[in-house]
Amino acid sequence: MSRLQPIAVLAAGAVAIIGLIVALPDGVHGWPVAAIDDSSFLIFDRGEFSNSPTRLYKVTIGAKELTAMSLLPDSNKTIGDVVVSPDRTQAAFTLQDSGGGVYVTSLLHESEPRQISATSGALLEWLP
Repeated sequence: MSRLQPIAVLAAGAVAIIGLIVALPDGVHGWPVAAIDDSSFLIFDRGEFSNSPTRLYKVTIGAKELTAMSLLPDSNKTIGDVVVSPDRTQAAFTLQDSGGGVYVTSLLHESEPRQISATSGALLEWLP
């Protein structure tokens, strides 16, 4: 027997999960960019205005609400690709602006992203 998986679609600050509309936590806007597991996903938030900071959030679907954990401090850089590690404990992302590169951050707790490469590029897959 197959198990139904939550389907998340974001529109105007709310997420529809199998027909149920749930508001995102205050201050979180954007679009899902990667699924982590059956109860959490990443949201990329470019902000409401062109000069707004870029943010990356882990959003978790709870029994009664969504919670968001910030993965990237406010930045004026442009996030390119985002990839979740196979063990779902980390996310890698690229920053496309000058001084960009590839960064890794924890999905388990808030921490400062760690730069692992000064060269930006495209992230296609997580390799061990």
